[in-house]
Amino acid sequence: MHMTQVKKLNAILTFMRHGEKDDSGSLTLNGHHQAKRRGLKTEHLNGDVVLFHSGSVRVRNTIRTMAAHMHLSAEQEALLELGEHVADYTVPSLHYLKDTKNTGDYFTHWDDIELTPENIQERMDSFLDFGDTSTESSIYYSPEIMAKNIAKIIDTEINFANLTDSKHRTNFINGSHEPVLTAFIGYFLSDYEAVSAGLIKTIGGPIDFAESFDIYIWQIGRDDFEIEFNFRGIKKLLDVAALRQFIHS
Repeated sequence: MHMTQVKKLNAILTFMRHGEKDDSGSLTLNGHHQAKRRGLKTEHLNGDVVLFHSGSVRVRNTIRTMAAHMHLSAEQEALLELGEHVADYTVPSLHYLKDTKNTGDYFTHWDDIELTPENIQERMDSFLDFGDTSTESSIYYSPEIMAKNIAKIIDTEINFANLTDSKHRTNFINGSHEPVLTAFIGYFLSDYEAVSAGLIKTIGGPIDFAESFDIYIWQIGRDDFEIEFNFRGIKKLLDVAALRQFIHS
């Protein structure tokens, strides 16, 4: 007789866009509140909370605020927002720029549009059309490389979750930017092929401030895990072998 296997949520990998920014690129008060609300909606697994960010101050402040409100005590929230008792790590590949001090021509003019939903969608569709190309290869990564950078981080965090014992449960909070996160969503939902035209509309529009996609790692047996991508109710199983093939393609 086979015993019924019970799935146990072992880790959540959250990939989150920073909150609303002002003209200088800093997190606004509204952006702070967006991050707080996102944290309150996030399931805390009562284990480690590990923070990775792109190196941008607005991204770091977003994920610190988000993590500080994952159903922790008021004292813990205050300490986390001050940066105490928290380790956040800079991961350059979570950025869209190769050197954060040099935005180049394309991204210097990224926001030179009327920021309507339609214009933002058109901007992102046009960006994804670059595929494996960057118009300024020394400045920013192509959409495909951005997607692969996220895939590498996912693979690393999956390995960590699978290597630790069943009592070790982890929330990974990864802070990044709209082009990077959208690139991965697009390639993943397109089975790692060129992103299909109109994908942004299909998924309900561009990723919003302080919005995220999540990867859930369910432990089924000692060496058996189920991994699920979740974004706006879109759920899709993640095949680690296919993910790694994409990384090395």
